Amino acid sequence: MKLLSFFKTILTITRSLNLLIICIALLLARYTIIKPILGFEGATSSLSDALYLIIVLSTLFIAAGGYIINDYFDTGIDKINKPDKNLIGVKITRKSALLVYVFMTLAGLAGSFWFGHVADTRYAGLIFVLCAGLLYFYSASYKKMFLVGNLTISLLTALTIGLSILFDKNAWSSEPIYTLIIAYSLFAFTLTLVREIIKDCEDAQGDMAYHSSTLPIVTGLKTARWTASLLCILTFAAILAIQIAQVQWEDKISFLYVTIAIQLPLLFLAFRNIKAKTKNDDHANSIISKIIMVTGLFSMLIFYISF
Repeated sequence: MKLLSFFKTILTITRSLNLLIICIALLLARYTIIKPILGFEGATSSLSDALYLIIVLSTLFIAAGGYIINDYFDTGIDKINKPDKNLIGVKITRKSALLVYVFMTLAGLAGSFWFGHVADTRYAGLIFVLCAGLLYFYSASYKKMFLVGNLTISLLTALTIGLSILFDKNAWSSEPIYTLIIAYSLFAFTLTLVREIIKDCEDAQGDMAYHSSTLPIVTGLKTARWTASLLCILTFAAILAIQIAQVQWEDKISFLYVTIAIQLPLLFLAFRNIKAKTKNDDHANSIISKIIMVTGLFSMLIFYISF
């Protein structure tokens, strides 16, 4: 029973649902964008499915370690922001959590260096080292700095999508693939930044007690919420521009999906952010932003089906 409880705790603190989303995003990128377009162009991926799986697993291990170390450093703040939700020091000792973090991170790095050796891509391991380092410093200090933590985690999220083509030479040489992956990376960056700002609004009380300099603390909750709303509106406008350029309404399935599942929710979230007054409002808006990111990523599947 103790072992089962331990594994349940690990699944919780590594945000197993988030890891599943990361996994699905990377698989969708490969099997609904990269391989189909390469096939249409009469080419194949320069990476085997087995090697791509190593990239996915390495990414998941690094991300899992990042979630653990984030909770490890946040035990004090979370006593104010999220009482009884941080399990480190309650369900699992700080020492055990640190050991699991080290194991997860080393497993991810080992996988990336092995991939780099087999695929003859020497810089692969270094990129994962950089990502692991940024996650550590984000948790230890960056997240308390004005916008530094927000931008760091947003860039890492965007890079996660970019990993789908980063080591695939043939995918890089395909302009349609490159364009689509960059577009999804930018979408992931923006939605992550929106969610990070909203979460900072939600956690402002604890962050202030620990002398953080997040956007809501420096500029005020109202300004931070308006900033998140503006990013939502800009994302809506960017998608609309793409729809017009691509005459997307000629494809009714993808047009309806993007409009109903992504664009309208973005406007709804922008409105809710402006009207938000309480911590509960921010928490609900954070969930909505996460749902929009997921529906945005699943548009890869919709485009594949309609194509």
